[in-house]
Amino acid sequence: MDVNSDEYQHQDNFVDQSLVDQNTEGESRAGSSFTADAREPIPSTALSPPAQDSSAQTPMPVPEPKPESPYRPNYKPTLMLSGHSRSIASIKFSPDGKMLASCAADKLIKLWDADTGDIIHTFEGHTEGVSDIAWAGNGDFLASASDDKTVRLWSMESVCTPAHSATYV
Repeated sequence: MDVNSDEYQHQDNFVDQSLVDQNTEGESRAGSSFTADAREPIPSTALSPPAQDSSAQTPMPVPEPKPESPYRPNYKPTLMLSGHSRSIASIKFSPDGKMLASCAADKLIKLWDADTGDIIHTFEGHTEGVSDIAWAGNGDFLASASDDKTVRLWSMESVCTPAHSATYV
């Protein structure tokens, strides 16, 4: 586009031809900015934002609220299981979903009936808190990991009632 065209010479779009000539001759304008009418350079420090006090907290922007989805699940607790005396580290369903196993900082592993919430059995033997549990794929064993640096395998054969059979196909 030609800088000397009538469109750029119009009063609303004033262009100072000396600035165009400076720019085309390769002269650098770094370190200075120009006023709206582009006739006098202004030092770049004059346009810098004022230094902020480092002790002042910059407020965080308020996040946009998320739009509510048309589907809102209606979750309600059906059981509350109480039986550990210290904080619970993990809880897992058995492979058939009929039992829950929980472990806690009280050094115990508890088996629960998933339908009623009753305690079926309590495993004791770790000397420190139990941090995790895992069921064997067939449900015959439960493994526990403890802060006493041991892993124990617990057999379900001796603790299962007929309603909670450990025999899976």
